[in-house]
Amino acid sequence: MKSSLLPKWPYLRNLFIAATLVLSVVPAFSQGTLKPKSTLNSEVSQQLPDNLTGAVQPSNARTVNNDLIASFQQAPSVNAQIGTSYTFLASDYGKLVTFNNAASVAATLPQAIGSFNPWNVYVTNLGTGTVTITPSGGSTIGGATSLVLPPGSHYSLISDGANYQVAQPSNPANAAIFNIKDPPFSAVADGVTDNCTAFTNAYNAAVAKGAGTVYAPGGGNGYATTCLPTFSTNDIGLKGDGSIGVNGTAILDLNTTGNLLNITAQRNRIEDIYFKPAVRKTTGYQISIGTPAADTFINRVRIDFACNGISIVNATGVRLQHVTNQELLCTQGIAISGTAGNGVFGTYLDHIQTNNPYPAAAPTIANLKTWAQSTGFAIGQYINNNGNIYQETAGACTSLGSGTGPAGFPSGTTPETAFSNTIADGTCTWKFVMTNSLTWLIVDSFVNSTTIMSAQLLEGVTCMQTQDTANTGSSFPQFVIAFDLECDHPLSVGLELAAGNSMQFTNLLAGVTRNGNGVVLDTGSKGGVSFVQPRVSGNAQYGFLGQAGPQKILIHAGQITNNSAQTNNTFYGIGLAPNAGTHWNIIGNYIGAEFGGGNQQAAGILTQAGTTDFLEVIGNDLQGNVTAGLVLGAMTGTHNVIENNPPYNPVGCAAAATLGASPTTITAGPTRETHYYKQTATNTATIAQNGQQIAALVGGTTYYTVDLGPNESTVTTWVTTAPTVTKCIH
Repeated sequence: MKSSLLPKWPYLRNLFIAATLVLSVVPAFSQGTLKPKSTLNSEVSQQLPDNLTGAVQPSNARTVNNDLIASFQQAPSVNAQIGTSYTFLASDYGKLVTFNNAASVAATLPQAIGSFNPWNVYVTNLGTGTVTITPSGGSTIGGATSLVLPPGSHYSLISDGANYQVAQPSNPANAAIFNIKDPPFSAVADGVTDNCTAFTNAYNAAVAKGAGTVYAPGGGNGYATTCLPTFSTNDIGLKGDGSIGVNGTAILDLNTTGNLLNITAQRNRIEDIYFKPAVRKTTGYQISIGTPAADTFINRVRIDFACNGISIVNATGVRLQHVTNQELLCTQGIAISGTAGNGVFGTYLDHIQTNNPYPAAAPTIANLKTWAQSTGFAIGQYINNNGNIYQETAGACTSLGSGTGPAGFPSGTTPETAFSNTIADGTCTWKFVMTNSLTWLIVDSFVNSTTIMSAQLLEGVTCMQTQDTANTGSSFPQFVIAFDLECDHPLSVGLELAAGNSMQFTNLLAGVTRNGNGVVLDTGSKGGVSFVQPRVSGNAQYGFLGQAGPQKILIHAGQITNNSAQTNNTFYGIGLAPNAGTHWNIIGNYIGAEFGGGNQQAAGILTQAGTTDFLEVIGNDLQGNVTAGLVLGAMTGTHNVIENNPPYNPVGCAAAATLGASPTTITAGPTRETHYYKQTATNTATIAQNGQQIAALVGGTTYYTVDLGPNESTVTTWVTTAPTVTKCIH
């Protein structure tokens, strides 16, 4: 047996010796050293040279590779956590760890040493509960004892060998964006799914962050919702991808009553959104900005088919920019009002557009008709009936022989069908246009400092109105400044100042009112209003109508043409009611025929009987009116100046006339006059004014000059021969 084993011994012996030698020369493998890229580049060049002097030693290759492994994190992967607690592992190095739970989550992070240096991890909160990460062993995280992850937030955590540093790779805290389509919000833009919860959770995530924007991506069929959260926290925004177009963002209101979006905080921003109810609304606004909101910014927002548009109540510093209201079902486009002890201050409106278009061709003034039973109508004619405006769209027809005519909305449930569907009336077909009280812009009680920069308020019943609903005696609106305000084609009035004072309108266009006046200053208006370069043309009745009450009114450098379009030779370019006109200044205007067109104004300016003081009508061109340039009533006030208004002024100088019986009283008219007296006889004549003698005329060839203001008088007395007087009216 021994002899059979001996031949194998040399082989086993040699194998044992070889293994022993290998183990004796191979050291334990190193874990590598963390090195920057520049050091690694040098190491590769030194340890792995060109093969000119011999083979590269395996130990060199191992050293380089181990250092590379130590210096760079492992291949990224996701560690999804759904529980309420978690302790980070060394193997999470370089991973994305997600948390997804509706409850609060507590996560523990080991001390930033040993296998946790080098070490980094990405974390994100996909749930609706908050995640709190707390390091152990005395390490801090972001300089604090713990880090809170609100829903939707994500961070990068990096060990520095003692503590954990924190980075937020996406956005800073004050610009965090919460995409409502992303988990955990998961909104659906199919126009049907109720996204109330998605909007609410995204908003709450922004609130937890301390600031941020709820982002609703464009495209799809819109985000239907029964709610939007009340923006009651500062610095939260709502943003889309545009208010028009297939890639825009539409929010579809599913409620038939009430406001959709309420804002009560500071520095909230609503941008690039198209608001359009999915059902017919009977009350409420799409956006309501209320107490104690401040510095709200509404930008590039469009509202169609709503009940009312935007309400601003007791808010400060609200800015509406590039806002459009169209085809509203109720009564108010933009309404601004306050209450006692609060009020609205510093509202800024820039590039505002409104319109409720007529479905058939744009109607003329003559097309406004009154509904009656068994009455013929034609296409394009329109009526104010049962609280609404309707237009006939089919053609020549006859109304029913009973009832009160069209009323309410046409059949249907969506707001669009309120305008597209029709109401049958005999052989007539009517479409709804608007309510008969639709006002595009209302400035009401306790509103101060409203600035309008470019607004196109089209159609409607009243384009803009100031009013004082509270009527406390001091609640009237004040300080309205408007540039480039266009009030065009309304039914009743372009601009109605029913209350308020201290207002200025520059480059106002008030035209083609179909059944009323261009500009009205009502008795409730305090006055202090300037109109600089207004263009008031083509209105059915008056261009400007001033009632008794408003004072300190300036109309300067305007064009007031071709009004009284409803009835020829009936209304006036500027008409003042009895006792109106005190402290009015109408200076340097053209009030007459439209350039290149006709004119139906009876006269350029009308004043009526009553007490009017300090009325100045100076330097106006009043040519081209039907009857006269200026019609003056029997005004009894003082200090009125009416001069240099062709063709009414100047009349010029009349031929010299001999006075009648002594004494003779001569009274000037409503304008200044100069009287030239001369006594050719040898006897003396005296001239007295206000009971005091001012001149004694003795026979001669020179004239004595007396200047009289409006309505002032002189008394001339003589014995034998009457003097002559030449009267010049200015």
